[in-house]
Amino acid sequence: MKSRVSIICRGIVQGIGFRPFVYRTAKKYHLRGFVRNQGDAGVLIVAEGDKSKLTQFITSLETDKPYLAKYESFNVSWEKSSNEFLDFIIDKSSSKKVGGISYLPPDISICDDCLNDMKNPKDARRFKYAFTSCAICGPRYTTITRLPYDRPNTTMVNFPLCPSCKEEYQNPLDRRYHAQTTCCNICGPKLTLYDNNGKKVDTDDIFKEIGALIQEGSIIAIKGIGGTHLACSAVDDTSILRLRTRKGKRKTKPFALISKNLDAVRTYATISPIEESLLLSHRKPIVLLKKKDPFPLSQWVAPNLFNVGVMLPYSGIHYLILEEIKEPAIILTSANPSDIPMYIDNDYILSKASHLADYLLLHNRQIHQRADDSVIRLSNNLPVIIRRSRGWVPEPINLPFDLQDTISLGVGPLLTSTGAIALRDRCFPTQHIGDINTIESLDFLESSIEHMMSLLGITSLNAIGCDLHPNFLSTKLAEKYSKKFGASLFKTQHHYAHAVSLMIDNNLPLDEEIIAIVADGVGFGADEVIWG
Repeated sequence: MKSRVSIICRGIVQGIGFRPFVYRTAKKYHLRGFVRNQGDAGVLIVAEGDKSKLTQFITSLETDKPYLAKYESFNVSWEKSSNEFLDFIIDKSSSKKVGGISYLPPDISICDDCLNDMKNPKDARRFKYAFTSCAICGPRYTTITRLPYDRPNTTMVNFPLCPSCKEEYQNPLDRRYHAQTTCCNICGPKLTLYDNNGKKVDTDDIFKEIGALIQEGSIIAIKGIGGTHLACSAVDDTSILRLRTRKGKRKTKPFALISKNLDAVRTYATISPIEESLLLSHRKPIVLLKKKDPFPLSQWVAPNLFNVGVMLPYSGIHYLILEEIKEPAIILTSANPSDIPMYIDNDYILSKASHLADYLLLHNRQIHQRADDSVIRLSNNLPVIIRRSRGWVPEPINLPFDLQDTISLGVGPLLTSTGAIALRDRCFPTQHIGDINTIESLDFLESSIEHMMSLLGITSLNAIGCDLHPNFLSTKLAEKYSKKFGASLFKTQHHYAHAVSLMIDNNLPLDEEIIAIVADGVGFGADEVIWG
């Protein structure tokens, strides 16, 4: 008996190879119809065929979905068959919305299959090609300009597919089928090495050149997925002290390390099973690890500390550089000051980072959204996120309550700030913004909030939350949004906000009375006197 189902999927269902998965599953059960990306990050599936096959199809969608896919809801409607379809296809994306809560995945670490392509000398198009990716890996949040998630709506729009990449993109059996960031050395972004006078450096192998320069003591600025890092040797005191001098305020502040693999990390730090899983995860955060004693790297990496921040490579650029490094790790730290957003524009990088670096490795793919490296550590054997950015954003945090129709915005305080949008029973934090005490950082906060609103399809706000301090730039932004949207403005005392956020983190009922001790810095008090 022929039948028909319409399925609306909400959650993380765009940007992770979901449509190719649905297509292959539908073909397996000899179904007809289509799968389509919708304009609010949801997916619509319409399928016709034998009812028993449709039932198996639905079960497979629920149980065999891609490992990065996450259903917030999975709604199935049974209907009469119309016999209007000749085949099953991936339909052209629509700007229409399916409703509910859907969102894109974060930037995803390069997968093992793509790494193998990069290491394969027989793969002429991707051997040592730093921007190799597929349907389940590569940049997402940092490249998308708007929904739905299709190549024209990403910064890859400037790199039309070559015939070979187009063939892979259109082949349902290829893992790059409908992979929006796919490219190769023929049609994709290109890398250029400059000296700090802005002159191009000619070299036959750019990664061997950089590896040699780092091990000779040079400092290299590297434009990556979400911003620009400074890299140098982790064993050479002179290089590290020179980096500290150039960075100015980093006299003793610890630097993060990046190593090629776990074996390299184990030469200088201890790794628990939980820490290992975090290091190897698709998020690839910086994980704070306990130093080995004696510590075989320079004491100036993280002076007077027992811990050191470590990450494994998450992009092709990192892997290819580390392949040329004999040392167990190199330093990889952000090029920007804490109150200035990460450098993403090539001309700006050349003007601002040339006094910091001896050489600069840049590429010609636009970074649409900045994203710092996330930082995490274990506390009582549980992961605690210190900085939530690349690898997490724009994923939400679950709330222990439902706001119903109220859409709220929080703009953060002065230091280490982050914006956030609360929608129903979810909170969507922006990426890490930094200290909001410059016009540049304020602009970054505002653009990040508006980008998140765009991705969530939000055009109005009901409530705005900010710090009680009247002179914070973030407070001024909250007042601006309050007037723009006619939204209620809630100014909250700084220490009180910390206490309430901990209640939410620990799923405590908001009507429960607690005693909270907040050990934080100064904050503007309810009596208009500085507390703390």
